[in-house]
This record gives sequence, structure tokens and C-alpha cells, in this order.
Amino acid sequence: MITFPRNTILSQVSMRALVALENPIVDRTIQVSTAALTALGDVSPGSHVSLSALPLVKRKEIETALIPLLRNPGTRTTPGGAALNSCRVAAWCGAQTAFIGAVGDDEPGRFLREACEADGVTALLQVVQGKATATCTVLVDETAERTLLTASDANWALQPSWLKEPSVAGALDQAGAIYVTTFALTTAPRRQAARSLAQRSLAQGAHFALNLGSSGLLARPDVCKEVQALLPMCSLLFGNAGEIHALMAVLYPAQGSQELSQQAVALASRLAPAGAVLVTDGPSPVHIATAGEALQVPVPELGAGQAIVDTNGAGDAFVGGFLASLLQVQRVESSLADRYAACVLQGMSCSQIVIGAYGCTLPPASI
Repeated sequence: MITFPRNTILSQVSMRALVALENPIVDRTIQVSTAALTALGDVSPGSHVSLSALPLVKRKEIETALIPLLRNPGTRTTPGGAALNSCRVAAWCGAQTAFIGAVGDDEPGRFLREACEADGVTALLQVVQGKATATCTVLVDETAERTLLTASDANWALQPSWLKEPSVAGALDQAGAIYVTTFALTTAPRRQAARSLAQRSLAQGAHFALNLGSSGLLARPDVCKEVQALLPMCSLLFGNAGEIHALMAVLYPAQGSQELSQQAVALASRLAPAGAVLVTDGPSPVHIATAGEALQVPVPELGAGQAIVDTNGAGDAFVGGFLASLLQVQRVESSLADRYAACVLQGMSCSQIVIGAYGCTLPPASI
């Protein structure tokens, strides 16, 4: 695991912190043969399988088949989860960060706590007795196809009361931005916690940032309903093109044929005053939209010697770099869109570094 030192390039002006809430996960990446992948049974190459949703017998079969693979000395174990990745990248950029989540009283949970502290992220982790820390086993075959096997447990058990713990409440008091993704909206207690954080953001003048996270999650009525409830409290909404289209299909079904920039402006009108929508679209320009304006920021070409190794974590890195820039650098641009464009460039820089390695990792050097 690469330890992220603080980036010394950005302004070191003392600013308020980034605090995120989501699922802390231990990622285990293994290089496997196609034959080994086939031996797992019904797992299709390139799929994302939730082991927690499988029948117990089938889950045990897969977990048993994974044991010899996990003993491979080349297995890479790293902290994961979208929002935690973003916090780690923001900390690497020099921002003060804290992460709220739930883990089990086990070795993976202790690993996550230690990894957070090593990467400059304050770990505000509720320990849930009798439940296991979430894991994601990433199987990479000869074609670089990635198959994900996730096992959720303790991360689903976070309780809203955890936000009242002195260490958590103290971190939230210092927050200049509070960040949540839809992955934290799949259980009622965590939806309650997310709404509490949004309300707190409004009360203390902090940014509340929401990431749409997954088009599939937006198809869940409980998650989509909560997203709609949170939008009026959002100052920042992040999503990729597919996620924006999925949300628009729910909110504005008659406007599905609009251009992406127009859809982003429509969504921006649903946010808090002066709110902005940030839309990534692979190598295509990033869209920035407020209720009154829109612009696009082209993605720079990779430099000489740069290569794409793994795009997993690129979106997380973009958010981390963006929020670090937003919190650290005092700007005087004439418009909100221009202000956010400067932050987008920092996010792009982080993304382009991350795609040069497996997982959401950064080199031990400043941008």
C-alpha cells in the first residue's frame, strides 16, 4: 500500500475540513487466470456480485473457492469505498479530512483504521460487534477484465446516533464540506444520518455534496426518493453521464433527449441556492452547471509516458481533488461556474494520476 504524504503545492491557508460518510471497505486485488474465474461458478467475468445478496449456500461456495486465491503473495490489500477514496486523495492534496463509517471488531476493521491514519484521514469508525468489516475482492484476469465480489455487513449497520459521539460531532463542527454518496442511502438508519448531515451543513454554512454513485442504485425507489429529498440541501451534485441520465428519467421524463449540459442545468435548479452540478463523462469534457449557466472543461491529454492502467477510482480521485481545491484555495472568479472550473482542473490532475496504477493509489510525491 502506498502512503500518501501531504501535497505541498496547494495553498496551506487554514481552511475548514472535508468530512465524508459512506461505506469503508477493504479492497483485495488479485491477478487470476480465466480458469480460476470460471471455477467460481456463476460469476461472470466483468460482473459486480454482491455476496451479501446471494443465498447462504452459494455465498459459502464462492468464499471457499476464494481462499486459495487470496493466499496469492501478489494479492494487494488497500482501503476502499468511494467516499473514503475521495478523502484519502483530498488528504494527499493537503486538505484536512475525516471519514465516518462502520466496521467490525476484526482485523480488516483495524487495517482500515490504521490505513486512514497513515493517509492523513481521521477515522471516525463505529465498531459494530458481531458483524464483519466489508470487503471487495477484485479479480483481474489476463485481459485486464475486472470482476468484483463485495461482502457488506458492518458498513450497513451505522446508526445515526454515532453522529453525536464527541469525536464525530467535533469533526463535523469543523467541516467546510460534508460529502455523502448514494451507497450510504441503502438502509433507513443511514438515510437518516445523511439527512441529518445535510441539515447540519445548511445550519453551519458548509457545502453539502452528494454523489449519485450508481445508475443501478437510482433505480431503487427508496434510494431515489431520498436523493430527491436531499437535492434542495445540496450545494454540489456529482455524477457521471449515465447517472445524470438515470436521475433525469425520474425527475424530468419528458426531457430525456436533451443534451447533457441542459440536463445538468435542469438538475442544478433543484439544488440549494448557488448550487452546482458536476458531470464527468470519461475522456469527454466535464460539465459544470448552475441554475443560470453552464460550461465545459476539456480533459487534458495524458502526458508523455503516462498510460491507463486501471480506471477504477478515477471518479473518486476527481471528487477528492475537486473538494480539496474548493476548501483550500480562496478564489475571486467572477462566476460560480468559473470558480468550480478551477477546482475541476485539480480533480482531473488527481484522476490522471490514479489511472496510472491499480486501485485508488497515488505516488509519494506532490502533483
